[in-house]
Amino acid sequence: LNLDCQSCSLILPELFVDDLRFARLQGKARWQRAATGWKVDISQLRMSNADVSGVLSGSYTSAAQGAGVADLRAELLNGRADAVWRYIPLTVGDATRSWLRSSLKAGTASRAVMVLQGALDDFPWDKKPTGRFRVDVDAHDVDLDYADDWPMIARIGASLVFEGDQLLIHAKQGNLMGVRLGRVQAQIPSLDRGDRLLIDGETQGPLINYLRFVDASPVNTALAGFTNGTGGTGDARLRLKLDVPLDDADGTRVNGQLMFAGNQLYLGRGIPSLEQVHGSVHFTERSLRVPAVTARGLGGKLTLTGDTAADGSIQLQAAGNATVAGLSQAYPDPVWRYARGDVRYSLGINARKGNADWWLESNLQGAQLDLPPPLRKQAGDSRPLRIQMRAVNDEQSRWQIRYDRALLADLLYQQRRLLRGALTLNPAAEAGGRSGAVISQLPGKAGLALSGNLPYVGVDAWTPLLGMLGSTGGGSVNVNDFRIGQLDLYGKRLNDLRLWAGSDGQVWSGAVQSRELNGSFSYSDQGPGRLTARLKRLNLPLQEPPAAESPAVAAERGNPSWPVVDVEIENLQYKERSLGRLELKAAPKGELLQIERFATIASDGRMELDGSWDYRSRVPGSKMNVRLESDDVGKFLGRFGLADTVRRGGAKISGQLAWVGSPYAPDLASLSGSFELEAKSGQFAKVEPGVGRLLGIVSLQALPRRMTLDFRDVFSEGFAFDAIAGRFDVNRGVMHTDNFSIVGPAAVVSMKGDIDLLNQSQLLNVKVVPVIGDGVSIAAGFVVSPVIGLTALVLQKMLKDPLGQLMAYEYRLSGKWQDPKVEKLGSAVLNSGKDAAAEAARNNSPYSN
Repeated sequence: LNLDCQSCSLILPELFVDDLRFARLQGKARWQRAATGWKVDISQLRMSNADVSGVLSGSYTSAAQGAGVADLRAELLNGRADAVWRYIPLTVGDATRSWLRSSLKAGTASRAVMVLQGALDDFPWDKKPTGRFRVDVDAHDVDLDYADDWPMIARIGASLVFEGDQLLIHAKQGNLMGVRLGRVQAQIPSLDRGDRLLIDGETQGPLINYLRFVDASPVNTALAGFTNGTGGTGDARLRLKLDVPLDDADGTRVNGQLMFAGNQLYLGRGIPSLEQVHGSVHFTERSLRVPAVTARGLGGKLTLTGDTAADGSIQLQAAGNATVAGLSQAYPDPVWRYARGDVRYSLGINARKGNADWWLESNLQGAQLDLPPPLRKQAGDSRPLRIQMRAVNDEQSRWQIRYDRALLADLLYQQRRLLRGALTLNPAAEAGGRSGAVISQLPGKAGLALSGNLPYVGVDAWTPLLGMLGSTGGGSVNVNDFRIGQLDLYGKRLNDLRLWAGSDGQVWSGAVQSRELNGSFSYSDQGPGRLTARLKRLNLPLQEPPAAESPAVAAERGNPSWPVVDVEIENLQYKERSLGRLELKAAPKGELLQIERFATIASDGRMELDGSWDYRSRVPGSKMNVRLESDDVGKFLGRFGLADTVRRGGAKISGQLAWVGSPYAPDLASLSGSFELEAKSGQFAKVEPGVGRLLGIVSLQALPRRMTLDFRDVFSEGFAFDAIAGRFDVNRGVMHTDNFSIVGPAAVVSMKGDIDLLNQSQLLNVKVVPVIGDGVSIAAGFVVSPVIGLTALVLQKMLKDPLGQLMAYEYRLSGKWQDPKVEKLGSAVLNSGKDAAAEAARNNSPYSN
């Protein structure tokens, strides 16, 4: 028979599950009657279709019973791997045929040679070696999806051998999750049973790709998801054996070994990364075992071991050495610059159900922590630290930290953002010393709850840690009755302080209470910042700490940037004396702090300042406009510790002053400017030594103490005045006046000269004109105004007033305020208009009633 047909089918129901359809069949065949049936001889039967092309030769003899006998040889070219299943004889089990159909996804067989010899009833002759079946296939670019849920092997170049009842695959090349395959063999031991696929291979490639392979395979479940989110660098080797049931891939058995060769390994979940990793990890479909892996982590060497527990979790243990440099690299934070040294530690990891918990313990011996108490630690000290991280779910983790008896924290994070948590400093003291009460409690409210009870806090030393609170990534911070025995801030001390405060991430607000102050505050760091305070009381002066601020701390703090300030104090007290109400408003302007208003307001007087403070300058300075008004000078001075120096009286002071330093700490040596003084209707009281020394000069008490004069009673027991006026020019702490005058019912006084505030000394020329009765008007006129004095004198003489002659006494005051020297310069009789006018002109004053 000469056969040449197109679009024809070969129907062999005894051999194939479906008809074999061909686009073309061409060849010769002979058939003849045989003793057992028909014998067909095929000579060069060429076939082609979309799946394959090839040539078939041989013979087939049918039998009265059974499938007959075949003696066939075929050579196939350009076969499609995904069509192989169609040409597998029925004698191959259904599971094998189904696996071939679902597993071979792409690729070609450039050449395949088949030999089929023997009684087909005994195919594949695995039990009776009376026949032979073998197919040799050269395959290229085959994609093999060998089992459900396992990563596909791509672009395989392999030789496939179907022999007897088994299939052998010898892979020469391929790609598994980006790793080039090395030696890989696969086998189906029984094509008839089609029960299992065996794979045995070894590869070498990037570690990261092996980790991806584990993540994408059922091994990930066996490892409790431990490799989720891990990474690595460098090449590693993988030995892998798989036993895959073809009808149940979930029953796959695994035996693998991952070998490290100096790799870097990133475990995630806050676990320190590892470098120079050496050793191997053994795993099966149910377990992981780490006999001994060595690595470097946290700046030191470590050894890692582990196994799978009975509950299926993976438990790893590490022991090693850590350095501060390694810790700062793993967990960057400014706080590490206050630590140095190295420590021994132990680390435990528990991987379960897609998450991993870990804990770290160390006695910190060998590390020095230059932190404020109670966190401070010397290198030789042993103080236990335990950090525990528990995975709540894929995104949330709970961190619990205990540092000796100094710190306790319980924090819940959403990735790197703090959801809620509690941090307690000195928790044993917070719990009243009851150790059983020191427990970790996660608050129900969002944000960080901060509490503590510390005997001492130096704010400068705590600044880095306060910065850490601002970098938690969370929202609000709530401080609930934080207690501090002594708080040092910028060289001042507050005692028995209690703080309640909260922050929404932008504005801090709360209340503060101590021996020295009581009130509320708010602070925003938006823009230049804004500080608002409303205090019920503030007691000054604030206590100064025993030790001055160290240069290192001061240099590190530098010149702080001032915020906008709005402060009101209902009751400002100085040495238990009330100064009244204080109001302060200030705002930064360029390099200056502009003092918009600084005022103390009391029922008997008020003092106001406004100006600027050049606090960023190399030599900081203040320039101020000064105003003071009082309706009762005696009471007003009493508020500043000068009680019983002046009785009654009203006063006004106004001027402009400048000095080196801050507005609240004038430097007398640099004080410069000018001011004018007016006062009326008061009386200088007797000033005790050491109190109100400057007022002692003005009241002229030194005169009767040093000289025997006719007017001892005028000044000694208190000099009443009707008016005081004068102008002072100040230069580097020395006040100079040319026209200071006092008008009183008993005498009129004028002064010229200098008063040295820094050295508490003076050099003054003083003229005193004592008067009797109504003669004060004339004396005042000569001292205050020559025209008024001359007119009064002429009228008195014309009327022959019997008051007598006016005498003018001159003195020089020098030396210290506490022990002044008085020198009498002379006296003169004012008995004519000419003399009086001349004398008054020399003592002219601008003050007028």
